[in-house]
Amino acid sequence: MSTISGVSSSTSSAAVRQNDQRDQQRRADFEKALVAGGADPSQVQTIQSQIQQAIADAVKNGGSQRPDTSTIKNAVDGVLKANGVDTAKFQASIDASHKAGGAKHKGGHHRHGGSAPAIEPAPIQDDPSKGNQIDTAA
Repeated sequence: MSTISGVSSSTSSAAVRQNDQRDQQRRADFEKALVAGGADPSQVQTIQSQIQQAIADAVKNGGSQRPDTSTIKNAVDGVLKANGVDTAKFQASIDASHKAGGAKHKGGHHRHGGSAPAIEPAPIQDDPSKGNQIDTAA
């Protein structure tokens, strides 16, 4: 049994590292897009904090855990405009990073970092003799 838990542990560690790398890439793409839109590089962290707060307020004021995407987009665009960021240039930079293989999102399409991307599940084996276990080799 220790072999199985060792495999699970190493598989989990690899998945965490991969998610950390994706998160770092996403942050870098987002910061690059802010600067491309005209943000002062020294204000990037402040703008990101303002965006996070605007999203939290939109969720809180929307009365549900998942407000519609236009509510989130409007909240983010408001922060961007208030900080002198050209929203069209910002969005073009985000789109270019996605096309270039930057921060790849799984699941639904999210603009402006509106919510965390979905985690891609491991494929399920279709071999009934193996009890439809998760295929960790994929």
